[in-house]
Amino acid sequence: MAAPIVATVPDTHDTTGGQAAALRLTTSAYRRLDGTTPSRDLADAVEGHIRLIQTITRTATGDADRARLAAVGSEAASFAGWLAWDKGDHGSARSWYGGAVKAARTSGDPLLTAYQIGTLAQFEAHAGNGVEALNLARRARRVLSGKRPAVADAWLLSVEALGHAAAGNRRSADQALTASRTAAQ
Repeated sequence: MAAPIVATVPDTHDTTGGQAAALRLTTSAYRRLDGTTPSRDLADAVEGHIRLIQTITRTATGDADRARLAAVGSEAASFAGWLAWDKGDHGSARSWYGGAVKAARTSGDPLLTAYQIGTLAQFEAHAGNGVEALNLARRARRVLSGKRPAVADAWLLSVEALGHAAAGNRRSADQALTASRTAAQ
C-alpha cells in the first residue's frame, strides 16, 4: 500500500503544483473511502480538506497556480456535495455543487466546468426538479460548445434524460437515452 503513495510524492521544486497534486491525491483518497465509510463520517474531514485548499489557494501567486488549485477545489467541493446529498442534506448539496461549478469556472477548464454543471443537473433531476436539471444540462453543453468529447456528450444526454423523467416527460426521456446510446458508440 505504501508504494503507490511514495510513487506520487509531489516534486518539492514545484511548490504550488506539488501542493495541488498532494491535495488532489488527498481528495482521491477520501473518494476511495466513500465506498466503505458512511458519508456522515467523511463529511467533516472533507470540509477540513476544503478549508486547507482554500487557504493554500489564497496564498497562490500566479494565474496558473490559482487555476490548478481552483480545479482541485472544484473536485473536492463536488465530493462534499455528493456527501451532503447522500446524507439527505439537499441545501448543502446545492451549495457545494454550486461552489464546485464556480471553482471549475475559475480553473478555466471547460470540461471540468461542464462536468460540475452536469453533476448539479443530475442532483436536481434526482431531487425532482426536472426543469432546472434540463436548464443546467443545456448550460453544460453550451460551455463545451462544439468541442464535446463523445463520452461527455453521451453523459450529458443521459443527464438530460433524467431531467425529462423528473419532469414527467417519458417520450423525451426515451429520446435522450437513445441519443446518449448513439453518442456513446
